[in-house]
Amino acid sequence: MWCVGGKLFRYDGFGHSADWNWPALVGVIIGQILIGTIIDHFGLMGGARIPAGLKKVAGIVVLFISLFLINHK
Repeated sequence: MWCVGGKLFRYDGFGHSADWNWPALVGVIIGQILIGTIIDHFGLMGGARIPAGLKKVAGIVVLFISLFLINHK
C-alpha cells in the first residue's frame, strides 16, 4: 500500500498523465496480485489455503489485459 501511495503522491503534477510513470505503477499492481495469489494458494503466513482455480486464474488474466489496455498508448 505504501508503494502505491508513494507513487501516487510523488509527483508535483498530480493529475497530469504525462508526469506519471505508468509502467512502474502497473508493475506494482501486477506484483501485488501475483504475490497475493501465491500466498493464498499455498496458505503462506499462517493463512487459510485458497487454491488458485481456473476462475481465479481467468480473472487475473482479464485484470492484466485490462491494465494493458488502459495504459497502452
